[in-house]
Amino acid sequence: MKRYVDFWDITMDSLDYTLEFYNRTLTQKQKKYILRGWYKLEPFPEVKSALDLLKKNNQNLYILSNGTPRMLSLVLFSSGLRTYFKSIVSVESVKTFKPNPKVYALLEESVCVPRDKLLFVSGNSWDAAAGKSFGFKVASIQRDTSPGNRLGYIPDFNFTNLLELAKFIQNL
Repeated sequence: MKRYVDFWDITMDSLDYTLEFYNRTLTQKQKKYILRGWYKLEPFPEVKSALDLLKKNNQNLYILSNGTPRMLSLVLFSSGLRTYFKSIVSVESVKTFKPNPKVYALLEESVCVPRDKLLFVSGNSWDAAAGKSFGFKVASIQRDTSPGNRLGYIPDFNFTNLLELAKFIQNL
């Protein structure tokens, strides 16, 4: 499928689909209220400590996301995490989504760092597999005990949370 619809539109469509599936209706005001929750996402408890440790160790941090620039800006501002990141890269400029290799190439091009010098971190096994397929070194954050991906690309590192990763990097 080569049609691109931005992630915010997909998010709104997903809410409409869910309401239709469960035979429920909401007013536009109620939908807007629910969707605004996306901008108030709370980070996992260890995230700020992990980011502090990574910054203390002079790590350059980047975000690569399927989200729109506006979505990312608002959620990072509301969570207080924006200042940790040197760059935020959205798929919007290439008009496709992860796991398309164009997206991972966009990160490499945007931050001017070769793929073999980047550590790609993801909590989604499919994303970690795609990053590994692209040629990144990959750290997977798996917070539960579900089976890992079966896509044939194994992460270089596995952690149960971001603080474990930050401590590992500190000790290198």
